[in-house]
Amino acid sequence: MFLVDADTPGMRIVRDIETLDEGLYAGHSEIVFEDCFVADEQILGEVDRGFDYAQVRLAPARLAHCMRWLVLARRAQDIALDRTTQRHAFGKPLAELGMVQQHLADSEIDIAASRALIRQTAEVLDRGESGAQESSIAKTFVAEAVNRVVDRAVQVTGSRSPPLAVAAVAE
Repeated sequence: MFLVDADTPGMRIVRDIETLDEGLYAGHSEIVFEDCFVADEQILGEVDRGFDYAQVRLAPARLAHCMRWLVLARRAQDIALDRTTQRHAFGKPLAELGMVQQHLADSEIDIAASRALIRQTAEVLDRGESGAQESSIAKTFVAEAVNRVVDRAVQVTGSRSPPLAVAAVAE
């Protein structure tokens, strides 16, 4: 691993890679190093150990992603829960409909399971262990769970008419 100034000859940023996650400053880029001179003082750690160093950061980084994603899932679920008490279908609040209740329950299960995997991985890392397997499982599960929770929230909330439009139709 090494650090070089952005204007170092031989280092070129090919493109910035768009991602859905805009939480990281400067995002992700594709960088090419061609005949780029790296001085001894720019080397971090030992030569040829960069991959090993990167692996140390991998599990905590995966866990950070999982925690940020879980916040999004919780927010989507909260919006869905709120909406089910305000919107009516078939003469009763959505919250009283069986399929809506199932969607909300399944989302709570996904959120709880995601939290448990995050906590389990954090405990492994706190013990000073690698956590590579645990963080890989957590990242895969949480990413998929968040998609399910958000999808269910969209299904439950349906279209959101402005309150005034709903009131005008009701009159």
